[in-house]
Amino acid sequence: PHPSVDFYLRDNPRIYGLTCTAWDLDDKTLKRIKTLFDHKAILYVELRITESIDKTVEEYKRVVDALVPNVIAIPWMWVGPSTSLYPIPPYIDVRRDTPILYNKLLKICKEYAKKMRKG
Repeated sequence: PHPSVDFYLRDNPRIYGLTCTAWDLDDKTLKRIKTLFDHKAILYVELRITESIDKTVEEYKRVVDALVPNVIAIPWMWVGPSTSLYPIPPYIDVRRDTPILYNKLLKICKEYAKKMRKG
């Protein structure tokens, strides 16, 4: 849950985007973001490969499906060596798997863009 989501767009100076981790976005928060950000702000969705590429792609799809057609949700992530608490699984090969992940996310983004409401 994101307890402060109602306050972000009230800042002065006004903000036009927010970065959230995908796993913090429950259904209730996504519904609230869809209403509040409706053609006013974008959402940067942080993703991590904690299990598999397919699970990461499913997580992004879950978020965009909840926000379409009102809110642009841009995926972003760090893929590679990291001191993060959430390192990538050892079976993920950065050179081999990054293009695979990119193409899967790009496919979702293109489908998502077609469904966006202009305004």
